[in-house]
Amino acid sequence: MCGIVGFWARQALDSADAMTRRVRAMAAMIAHRGPDDLRGWSDGRLGLGYTRLAIIDLSNHGQQPMVDPETGNILVFNGEIYNYQQLREELSALGARFQSHGDTETLLLGYRYWGDQVIERLRGMFCFALWDKQQDRLLIARDRAGQKPLFYGWHQGNLLFGSEIKTLFAWPELPREANPQALSHYFSYQAVPAPLTAYKNILALPPAHKLVIDSAGNSQLTRYWSLPLPNEEQNLARDEAVEELRYRLRDAVRSQLVADVPVGAFLSGGLDSSSIVAQMQQLAGGRVETFTLGFEEAEQDERGAARQVAKLLGTTHHEAVLRPGDVTWIDQLAWYHDQPFADPSAIPTFLLSRFTAQRLKVVLSGDAGDELFMGYPRYLACRMTGLTDRLPGALLRAGALSEKLLRLQASGNLTLRRAGRFLADLGSDPLSRYVAWVGFMTEAEKQQAFGPALRDGLTPPAPDLLAGWFGEGLPAEVAAARADFHHYLPDVILTKVDIASMANGLEARAPFLDHELVEWIAALPTHLKFKGRTAKVLLKEAARGLLPDSIIDRRKQGFNVPLAQWFKGPLEDLAREMLLSQRSRERGLIDPRYAEQLLNAHLTGSRRNENRIWALVMQELWFRTWIDQAPSAHPPR
Repeated sequence: MCGIVGFWARQALDSADAMTRRVRAMAAMIAHRGPDDLRGWSDGRLGLGYTRLAIIDLSNHGQQPMVDPETGNILVFNGEIYNYQQLREELSALGARFQSHGDTETLLLGYRYWGDQVIERLRGMFCFALWDKQQDRLLIARDRAGQKPLFYGWHQGNLLFGSEIKTLFAWPELPREANPQALSHYFSYQAVPAPLTAYKNILALPPAHKLVIDSAGNSQLTRYWSLPLPNEEQNLARDEAVEELRYRLRDAVRSQLVADVPVGAFLSGGLDSSSIVAQMQQLAGGRVETFTLGFEEAEQDERGAARQVAKLLGTTHHEAVLRPGDVTWIDQLAWYHDQPFADPSAIPTFLLSRFTAQRLKVVLSGDAGDELFMGYPRYLACRMTGLTDRLPGALLRAGALSEKLLRLQASGNLTLRRAGRFLADLGSDPLSRYVAWVGFMTEAEKQQAFGPALRDGLTPPAPDLLAGWFGEGLPAEVAAARADFHHYLPDVILTKVDIASMANGLEARAPFLDHELVEWIAALPTHLKFKGRTAKVLLKEAARGLLPDSIIDRRKQGFNVPLAQWFKGPLEDLAREMLLSQRSRERGLIDPRYAEQLLNAHLTGSRRNENRIWALVMQELWFRTWIDQAPSAHPPR
């Protein structure tokens, strides 16, 4: 596991020594990703640096950048290749000779024999940059689901790239200018969606894509993998699918237990993480260490459920509690994320990772269970409201009236407010209904909220970003799940976990994202994933016998944060300063009247606005950390 950073120079304008010093400075900015080593390399055209969190092959033979002695090709690599031992056997049969025992050299020599096709053979999470010396070309690639990030941008003929945006700003005079279009999308989807970033001159490499730059500086971006469509004609009984799922999930967990250090797990007590831990405990041959984080507020606290699962499975369980009085971590979140990020569960995820890293370097998680098995309520809602396309107009108008009533009754409940929004769109197309459910702010709300500095970002509207996933003639729930897999999952869920874990020297793996498992689940007929109004039915049935029914049938809670209470307590002063100060007013991003109304309504209890307040706070804090001043090379204390 490495954080990578580098540059490719179209023209070798600097001396090799100067480039080496420059890339060392860039690489030094990602030292928080791992304490073990830091190196830089340059030949006058290419500069590479990295920090390594050693998981596989702890010896110095696994250090990077790694050079192929036969071809001169050079690789920096971030992630894990879980099938590297199988690939080593194939390469050895072709004549390859290895100097290390790890996956980095396997990827490097795999390129020697298979070229770009090596990407399609990889079973793992990764981003990497590989310079082909003979062809004088640079290959950059990111894993299928987007577990590992990679950012890049051109500046004065140089391509800059890195695992984090902050590394690119070590390059002299690289501008830091906010992108209004990206910030508008941020207020729709809680995060800036790839390939955009919050900066005008920097892009995110999308998941399942590769970028090739040739000797003339020409670049080509290509998708190398796509999520399969459901095969609705597949003749597979539900009980057969359940048995096959058990086998495939166990195989995915087994593959991700490969490590030269102990592997533990995050355990929330929900179905997804509990299913992973149950498989681990049967495969590991010993007591698995599990970790959970709870809250003092009982309605958000999941420690009881996690404790129940840990006791049943016999894990060595560890608990931590997040108390609202300590708010020093908020500045750190803004620094580590590099961009505005509005998902409040970033808070407990970050602190859970810090707590876990005190004991282990690797954990498995239950991430992506909802996207794969259609566990979010919006999928069932999309499925049910697909029937409304055939309803008479009078009933659709009644739905719009119901929406108005719900809005009046639901000022304190985000779920009901979204349900009301959903009802209002009964007569509209599936994309509009989906966006009404998942959207953080509607385009109309943004018109009201944005100041002059952000109004240019309202065109094109945020729903256009997802239109392609709803244009294939698919059932609404399938289109919604595909949109989530390609956007919400990598931009929000996986971004949150990668930043939280790597910032604390911890590697988080997600067995549900094993691409062979993903492809099999995606191709299943849609009717197998629902049973009446019960969603996630395949995973629930696969867990019977491994977990108690009370856990399997437990209502989904999520990693909810008691922000509503915090903004009336320890975070009130922070919110006032970030939203209402003269500094934020002069910025012109948010209409000060909107911000004041939002905060006052929340504090008086007339309407819960904690998620919008949090989004505004994190945007303002991002500006202060990354735009207003030169970025710090170290996180705030």
